[in-house]
Amino acid sequence: MPGAVEAQARWMGTYHSPFGDLPVRLCLDQLRLWERPPLSESRVRVWILLGLAGVALRQRAFEDARTLLHNRNPREK
Repeated sequence: MPGAVEAQARWMGTYHSPFGDLPVRLCLDQLRLWERPPLSESRVRVWILLGLAGVALRQRAFEDARTLLHNRNPREK
């Protein structure tokens, strides 16, 4: 992945970045755009999962956050 792409994903996945100050719906929409190949099949995937886990924590969806942090899809319960 190009460095700029990885930096953007890292920004979205870091819990204490300004990205986390954005409305939950906007964060989720942006992360979902990145949650597909080829990004979801690269090491950038980790940052996307962390971002999704952060959104889940903000929504108090603790089980979804735990699932994401264990690298599983929460829709496969």
